[in-house]
Amino acid sequence: MKKYFSYIFLSSFFLFALLNPLFKKYDYGAGWPLVLLLAVGLGVIGIVEFKRKRERVHFEKLFLLIFMGFYLASFIFSETKNIGLSEVIAYLSAGLLYLLFAYQKIPWMEKFLKVVLYGTAIASVIGLGMYAFQPETRMFGPFFNIFHHANEWPNAFALYLLLTWPVFLIFTGKKNHYWIAVLLGIVFSALILTYSRGAMIAFAGQIVLILLYFVRKIKLKQVLATGLTVVITAGIFLGINFVKIQNDLRIEDVTERVTFDNTESLTSKQERVDFWIGAIELTKEKPLLGWGPFSFRQAYNGIQKTFLGNSDHPHNVFLKIAAENGIFALFGFIAFLLTVGFTTVSRFKTISKPKRQAAYVLSVGVLGAFAHSLIDYNFNFIVNLMLLFLFLAFIRSFFVKRDFKARKNYIGLICGILIAVFALSEGAIYALHQMQPDPYDATYNRFMPLKMSHYKRGFYTAVAEKYMEYDVAVQQVMVEVDMGERAIETLDKQIELNRLDSRAFYLKGVIYAKDGEFERAKSNFQKALQLNPMNEWSYYVDYLRLLLSSSDYAGAKSFIEQTMPLVDGYVLFYVENNVHFTAYTDNVEAVAEFIDLASPYIDRSYLTKKTVILETAELLRSERVQSEEEDEPVRSAN
Repeated sequence: MKKYFSYIFLSSFFLFALLNPLFKKYDYGAGWPLVLLLAVGLGVIGIVEFKRKRERVHFEKLFLLIFMGFYLASFIFSETKNIGLSEVIAYLSAGLLYLLFAYQKIPWMEKFLKVVLYGTAIASVIGLGMYAFQPETRMFGPFFNIFHHANEWPNAFALYLLLTWPVFLIFTGKKNHYWIAVLLGIVFSALILTYSRGAMIAFAGQIVLILLYFVRKIKLKQVLATGLTVVITAGIFLGINFVKIQNDLRIEDVTERVTFDNTESLTSKQERVDFWIGAIELTKEKPLLGWGPFSFRQAYNGIQKTFLGNSDHPHNVFLKIAAENGIFALFGFIAFLLTVGFTTVSRFKTISKPKRQAAYVLSVGVLGAFAHSLIDYNFNFIVNLMLLFLFLAFIRSFFVKRDFKARKNYIGLICGILIAVFALSEGAIYALHQMQPDPYDATYNRFMPLKMSHYKRGFYTAVAEKYMEYDVAVQQVMVEVDMGERAIETLDKQIELNRLDSRAFYLKGVIYAKDGEFERAKSNFQKALQLNPMNEWSYYVDYLRLLLSSSDYAGAKSFIEQTMPLVDGYVLFYVENNVHFTAYTDNVEAVAEFIDLASPYIDRSYLTKKTVILETAELLRSERVQSEEEDEPVRSAN
């Protein structure tokens, strides 16, 4: 059992991380339990693998430890300390995964890769089935959250397929060319149906690399197998879209995606450029340790170029590390990758032909994943991050020198135990939190386990909102209790953790406005607008209401004049085209309320525009509800 523990744990974890329909995107918290499970499991593996023979390595290990160390330091000194812990543990676990296996022989590698092969095939079949009978126009495989209809991630699935499809080529020499060809046809059709432009570019590059390596080794059976793959890919692509059309479901217009000839594509193209430039600006402002893990959205808010044009990341893995974790972390990561690449190239001819082929195709998968990550970022899914570092470890393990001696892995053991113990404590707190019937209940002052966690996210904001909800009711029976004051104190704790949290400042403004403290309210509303001026219409509405209620008509007029260009763009473009799904949000009603408040100072035609956007939003929402109701039986069946 001890001999195969690593294989059993990693295979089981991989399959569950890939195929479960709930724990996926760990940076938002949905994948938090899986991150904790991986960390604890690697702690046990560190003990199991402690005495395994391994090669002594210096620079590679040093650069990886520099990356991990500065990643952790960026969290300790983060501007947004309440939200980055899951990402820290995920990346530390991924780095530990490499340190545990990269410098030793891995007897179970082929078995694990076979698990990856069949897991990928199963994921593709699931994705094809869901795509055929659901209204979504892009394939997302098992990368969705079953409880949140809108949480579907085709680009993340595309990255996963780029990383894993080359694994199939490792098994083509086992007299099963045609079976592998069939499976590849299924996987390739799934990849194409994600309609990810970046993935298609990366995939084309991967095909070129494969041809360059295998062109001289191609025989008739490989040609026939390749032809079979092409036929199956084309047949599934055309056939499944035909089925979709027959079910009166819309399919993606390939021409529009290729030419960027639709609203989503246009905003996606321009916003990516803005994100890259913004990430560079943020890096210049805090070059040493960055703004903190998972901080990009809130750090970028203040320099955001277009309304709603924000993201959780700058759509580039290297710019993300630079902006969030600093230039030393970026240096460590790039230097680590370069040293792995140098070892691979310099020792490539020293290993056997089967190992060279396996190392090469795994490298093609890793390079494809990084190529896609130059214009997108999907390592915030634990299965993608795990496989990236594990494949790097597999590649490096092929080139372990034959003359290595038994060396105890103290670094892997110590790091593994520390991370595992911390993860266990956080996991216990998380479990306690889940058992609370209402952990934010301020009226009965119940035990709040998240107070003990380092992963508070929106905890204090949620508690403050509860205090605000209970304010009137509690005052009737507990006159001595000032719930507004409690809410302010709680929001101040939130701001201590996250100085970029615009909502905390906004809520403070709401409380002060209610209490008639206009100057304090004004200061906090202004801070909220400074931190986040391009995403929340409620900030504008409540600030304008404050100015009008305090008889600051000159200030109100000036504020309206500054804001109307933003109103124009929103009512004329964003709602009608439902950019970033804004028609489903409260922003539509908020901007309509802003128009009502500003009506004495603006052209009366805006009242007509207000009516139009409200009607448009209502229509889009009803269509979405109808679509979800029709889709629910299919989702339940799957």
